[in-house]
Amino acid sequence: MCYRLAPVITTFAYSPASGVRAVTGEPAIREALAVADGVTWIDFDHPTDDEVKLLKTVFHFHDLAIEDCVTESQHPKVDDYGDYLYLVVHGVVGNAGCVFMTEELDVFLGSNFLITFHYEKRRSVEAVQTRLREVSQPIAHGPDGLLVAVLEQLIDNYEPAMEMLDQRVSAVEEDVFGRPNKKTLSDIFALRKEVLHLRRIIYPQRETIHRLARGEFHQISPQSAPFFRDLYDHLYRITDLCEGYRDLLGGALDAYLSVVSNRLNEIMKVLTIISTIMLPLTLVVGIYGMNFDNMPELHWRFGYFLVLGVMAAIAGVMVVFFRKRGWF
Repeated sequence: MCYRLAPVITTFAYSPASGVRAVTGEPAIREALAVADGVTWIDFDHPTDDEVKLLKTVFHFHDLAIEDCVTESQHPKVDDYGDYLYLVVHGVVGNAGCVFMTEELDVFLGSNFLITFHYEKRRSVEAVQTRLREVSQPIAHGPDGLLVAVLEQLIDNYEPAMEMLDQRVSAVEEDVFGRPNKKTLSDIFALRKEVLHLRRIIYPQRETIHRLARGEFHQISPQSAPFFRDLYDHLYRITDLCEGYRDLLGGALDAYLSVVSNRLNEIMKVLTIISTIMLPLTLVVGIYGMNFDNMPELHWRFGYFLVLGVMAAIAGVMVVFFRKRGWF
């Protein structure tokens, strides 16, 4: 049974005069947003329908942006709504066992606020919140600097997942060239599915970060642009690994089919040789099994042993012939 966690709205407000503080309640949030040189970070964790309405009543976000926000399984993207940006990014699911999975994080970025929205716990968000309770550096750099901190943590979480994926791909390659079986084929297809999922996520996510890094949006300051370019470089390396895994799994599948085909050919060759050797012996047995009255050897005392000897000689000659031809 799965229990839904209680909804939580975590709000951090920063101003050069008062530093970082936690605020609660809609009036306090409105007050924090009114500070001209301040930065407000609101994290919606398991929000209720009433809390989702705050996106409309307090921030006046576009209905399409809110609709995309509450609908999960969106591809990574960035939409410019003039006064704010709406982003969808994906991080790696923690504690997912041996299966590569990603989780969606929706983000609204304005001139003095950052909003993160999700229906499950997000390690990247929690890590930055922990840092904010100790130091004010991430939020002091503005909402775009705070976004950099969240995205940096989110992308860093890909590293152990990619290492796990690399180990699984290596293990499958060893199985293919060892003793491949049906489980090996299942592992190859399962890994290909996970790598394709990674590919569908990481390419649009790389393009999203690239758009943030090249100064396309006024919400991203020139001071933050180099940090987004660094995030883009990290994602570029991940895409290279993704393509490498895709090629390796394609090669592993071809090798598996080749190994299985060669094994089947060896089996068929042995069975064919046995059948070929048995064919003349069956002919001899068939001839002496016809039970005609005038068969000369039928009542001969040594006829049975002579037939066995002839059959053994035929089989021996065929085995020697096959070996000389290199057929086995």
